[in-house]
Amino acid sequence: MSLSKALKLLSDPLTIDLHERHIHSLQRIKEEYRDGILMKDITAILKVVTVCCNRIQDSDSYIQPLCQLIALFGLPFLKTKASDAVKFEQNAVQGISDIGELLLVVKTKDVQIEICRTVTSLYTAKPTNLYVSGYQPTTSSYNMVLVDKSKVATAASKFFCSSCFDLDLVMETLDLLQHLSAFSGSNCDLMLEAGVPEAVCAYINGQEGHSLLFRASELLWNLLENSESGTTVRHLINDDCITSLQRAFLLLTTTAQGEVERQLRNDFLVIMLMVAAEHPGAPFIESGLLRRIILLATFQEVKSNDSLVQKLRFSSCLEDFEFKKLLLNMLALMCKNPMVVEEISVYKAPLALLKFVQPTDCIPFPWNSAQYTELQLQAMTTLCKVVPLCLDDFLVCQGGTRILVFLEWCCTSGDTDKRQDLFSQCLQLLRVIASTGSDLILQDLCDQGAINQLLDILRYKYIYTSKLEDTIMVKIQKTIISLLSLLCDSDVHRKELFGDNGVEVLIYYLQTYPSKIGFGLGYTQLLLSVVDCVW
Repeated sequence: MSLSKALKLLSDPLTIDLHERHIHSLQRIKEEYRDGILMKDITAILKVVTVCCNRIQDSDSYIQPLCQLIALFGLPFLKTKASDAVKFEQNAVQGISDIGELLLVVKTKDVQIEICRTVTSLYTAKPTNLYVSGYQPTTSSYNMVLVDKSKVATAASKFFCSSCFDLDLVMETLDLLQHLSAFSGSNCDLMLEAGVPEAVCAYINGQEGHSLLFRASELLWNLLENSESGTTVRHLINDDCITSLQRAFLLLTTTAQGEVERQLRNDFLVIMLMVAAEHPGAPFIESGLLRRIILLATFQEVKSNDSLVQKLRFSSCLEDFEFKKLLLNMLALMCKNPMVVEEISVYKAPLALLKFVQPTDCIPFPWNSAQYTELQLQAMTTLCKVVPLCLDDFLVCQGGTRILVFLEWCCTSGDTDKRQDLFSQCLQLLRVIASTGSDLILQDLCDQGAINQLLDILRYKYIYTSKLEDTIMVKIQKTIISLLSLLCDSDVHRKELFGDNGVEVLIYYLQTYPSKIGFGLGYTQLLLSVVDCVW
């Protein structure tokens, strides 16, 4: 049966009640186009689909054939000539747009699910070598272009944001939006305009299923990474979104068992981390997230009776190791907000972080040596953000003594790359602490012998050795000299402690290093630090 005859049969007032004949004609159309719709017939097929949508109100018997016709749009279109791809492109784009618009028009669940699956199928179809006699199927890349040019992303976004429907529809629509956002920045921007991030957070707030959380995280990731406007984070900083993300994160934290669930937990933490990086003032404190982040980041180092961490255990698996690092990173980012000081102090974050800054002969469970070294580096990076906010807590924890002892351990434990990284980061931490300008902090460091210790490091580790210097070694010497400058500045007694040994060191650098300026490696900055220390 030709499309024109079928359309006449379906719409003619004289045959309007011949439901069985209508269904039979629709079945014949489906069979005729089972290998794909000819591009020149797209408009005619859409007219038949539209009539069927109107007939659903009269009889449910039209639902199945309508779904079968819609499913044909999930197959590659067929060309009779190579020029059809250009000649009928606009027809195909309009056809896909009209299929998407049916999401907002048809209120039948089965049809809505079929529309989502059909567009997903067309957009994600892999290249095929199937041959249809007399026709040439459109390529997968061409099909993606058609979908991206259509308005289906807008329609699907509006449908997702404006409808209150059951879990099956949520999952299918999420799947469609996830695929549409995976490769297209323009689709992502259309979703942002419709408010998709807020809608995603609203749905995950009331769901326990990990399947929905997985698809929701994938969609949010796509929007964060691929949006051309780069405004996704702005949609996630309101109270409702932060609360929803936190709820999903805590649910996964307390229930995650396998590798996939642990990775999903980490994904939600990274999403919140990206929000914190761009908007430190987001309501993390008001929602209670900061308190929970501190508890999770420090419960192994500082024991807590909080129900969140009482039954929580980390293993040495990669996901838990990454989780620990992300928690420390999140804590560091939150320190951009000055309101975090009280929470950090109450939950003893400085003490927990300083537990990493101590000589380690036995690696704490469950980490291996390489993992624990990375955690030590991350903890010291976090301390660089935390200590300037909590100087009193740092003094109470004897932070200066701990760091200087750890620095000595790094110097006397061999010259492995691992030890050098710890040594370098420890010096950076000392420099940040000294840069606070706190007289109590500076005096405490000097009372613990910091000046002589630093001078000895320069003399016996660098000056009195014949090692070839590299960029890292030069940077370490620069940091030490800057530290000495900070410690001795504006205090006569500390300058006396610097003494003849210190002067001897500075003279050595002033005599030796001017000739090395042209070698690169940071010698210019090192020499400037020496001059600053002299001054």
